[in-house]
Amino acid sequence: MNAQNTPKTSVPFVMTRADFLRMVKLAELPAPNPVREERPITPRFPGTPDTPIRKPKIKTPSETEQSQESAIIIERAERKFLEEMPETKLLNKWIEQAKCNAILEEQIQEKQRRRQKMQEENRQIDEEVDMERVKAIGMMHNRQLEHDSYKKSIKETLDQQIQEIQARKALEEEEKQKSLIERQQYEEVLKQQLEDEKKVYLSHRQIRKQDLMQSMLDAQARRNENREKAKAIEKKIQMVQEERLLKERSTSRKSVDPLEPSRQKIGALLIQSRKSRETKEEMLLRKQTEENERKFRVETLKNLKAASQRKEAIANELAHQVKAKEQRCAMALMKEQQEREEALKIWNESMKVEEMNEKAVSQLKKEYLMDLQSQLRYEEANKRDQASRKVAETKEIDMDRKNNHEKILQLKEKKLDRLRACNIPEKYVLQVDKKFTELVKKNTVS
Repeated sequence: MNAQNTPKTSVPFVMTRADFLRMVKLAELPAPNPVREERPITPRFPGTPDTPIRKPKIKTPSETEQSQESAIIIERAERKFLEEMPETKLLNKWIEQAKCNAILEEQIQEKQRRRQKMQEENRQIDEEVDMERVKAIGMMHNRQLEHDSYKKSIKETLDQQIQEIQARKALEEEEKQKSLIERQQYEEVLKQQLEDEKKVYLSHRQIRKQDLMQSMLDAQARRNENREKAKAIEKKIQMVQEERLLKERSTSRKSVDPLEPSRQKIGALLIQSRKSRETKEEMLLRKQTEENERKFRVETLKNLKAASQRKEAIANELAHQVKAKEQRCAMALMKEQQEREEALKIWNESMKVEEMNEKAVSQLKKEYLMDLQSQLRYEEANKRDQASRKVAETKEIDMDRKNNHEKILQLKEKKLDRLRACNIPEKYVLQVDKKFTELVKKNTVS
């Protein structure tokens, strides 16, 4: 019985104050005094001549009620008597002990659960702190990667812009070289055209001059020929006239000719007609020469004017090309300057963003370090509080054990006194005392 009722684990016997007060109240309840009804003394063997014959008495309602109350009182007395028996008390004692042990075990389990809960909370806090630390490290790593990728993209963008600018410069230089080559070729072509036109003009002029000289020579030759013819005619006429004069002289000696004046007039008319014909030819030749010279001068002026116009057009075209080229160069320079300013602006903005990110990262690092320090301080404070709570709990448990031990000894004395007062055999009392003492010793040793 002792082995059955003793707890399997060596747990000290601890009783709470509420259970102790409840047990004291139950123990101090007054026992009902059963009212014994006086009965007539009857012989052992009924039906003998000495037995008085009694008639059944009819109970009144008050007597019926009184008998019911007495029955209830008797029932309570029997129940109390059963409760005061050593076996019942022992059973009740072991039941109470089991209850106390169960309560104590529940308290210890509750403390263990609370301790485990605190440990679990601390472990969760540690895990959360580790997770937050890992998360913060991951965020910092991701931010660093994003920052590196951003810097890389900015660098690639700037390199690409620089390459585009260099390619544009190369294209512009190539276009400049091409335009220069084209202009040189165009100037050479124009020069060649001017030289060809000049050669053609000179050749035409030379041809016209030669034609004019030839025409003048022809006219001079015709004039000379006409003059020679006229001289020959004059010579012939003079010879004829001389012959006539000779004849007339020869005949005048003989007779006077009446047709002589008419002949003289005819000769004068012939001479005048010959002179007028010569002057007309000379005038026509002179007019033709002047007309040819005038046409030559007009054509020369036209050619010079066309050449000057072509030169002016070429100069205007060259000036327009130079102006357009200067405008293109100015636009390219302005565009390049704008692109450089935009790239510099983007670079400055990226540097500002990088500085802001670095400041934010440093601020986050400081905050993270401060959080870690505060968490470490909080963990140290929790550990100190837990240690102080453990010390206080151990002290409280020791005090509870000491107080409960004293209370249990007092309760034992009271129970033994009550058992002795109920006329329980001493051996049962000693047995209970022995069992209880052994149990207390075992609990004390444990």
